[in-house]
Amino acid sequence: MIPRLLAILVILGSTAAGPSRAATPRARDLPAPARSALARAGTLVNGPEAVRGYALLDSLDRAAHAHADTTLLLATAVSRGGHLTWAGRAREAAPPLQWALPLAEARGDSTLQVRAAMWLGYALVALGRSSAAESLYVRQLPVAAAIGDTLHEGFMHKGLAYIRLLDGRTREALAGFGRAEPLLRAGRNSFGEIDAITGQGRAWEQLGELDRARATYERVARLARENKRPQNEADALNNLGNLEFVRGDPAAGLRAFRATRALRQRLGNAYDIVLPACNEARALAELGRVTEAGATLESSAGSRALPRCSGTC
Repeated sequence: MIPRLLAILVILGSTAAGPSRAATPRARDLPAPARSALARAGTLVNGPEAVRGYALLDSLDRAAHAHADTTLLLATAVSRGGHLTWAGRAREAAPPLQWALPLAEARGDSTLQVRAAMWLGYALVALGRSSAAESLYVRQLPVAAAIGDTLHEGFMHKGLAYIRLLDGRTREALAGFGRAEPLLRAGRNSFGEIDAITGQGRAWEQLGELDRARATYERVARLARENKRPQNEADALNNLGNLEFVRGDPAAGLRAFRATRALRQRLGNAYDIVLPACNEARALAELGRVTEAGATLESSAGSRALPRCSGTC
């Protein structure tokens, strides 16, 4: 299936790159087989067959080089960089994105430009280069807004807000998360929308507005249930539990932590149970139920995981 698809791609790709075109080809001008192959690579990379997904991207790269198809090379680089960033491999992700961004800008391909900028910003933050990421987002946000790319505009606003939250510019962060939320909702990305609302909760908590933070986390949990995102719901419940601790109610915190743990147990990843188990034990200890606290830790994920214990997500 893939070789046949690539054969069609090579034929159409060489036509798209031919000198008879008056305008520089852009990402939206890629032939259907190329778009299909990129989508297929994304599906594979984000699933259990990631190796096959990256191999398909390598094949697309080779086809693009063979036919001097810069548009396909750009699209493949941005796709690869985005998937690597999402997988937590920022050091590998940055080079293809740094190559693609100025070239997409020079060619007037705003679609690929804003995609590359969004992912590069996230990679830079992961690499500890938040100032560079902030400057990048500030420069590229008007481009995303001009072409009506609400999805990437929303993610860049969210990225900016996250940087400012960590930097202590909490009011700016709150405003940024607020701008990101409707954009990501318009872009039909429930993960991003929920994450932007979670950021607002963190900002309210940082500002000492605990009632507003509580209401925000409750909203996150509700939206996560509606959108069938149990991991987001579990995170919201964990945040609620920590908030109850700050408010001086460890019993309410215990209920939230237990709900978090039950959700993560259903998801089937034993490693993810460690954090809520530690928090549950913390609440039990605070309530004077020390024996139960120890039993909770011992029954969670084993001694190898215990060093990860922490009060927050």
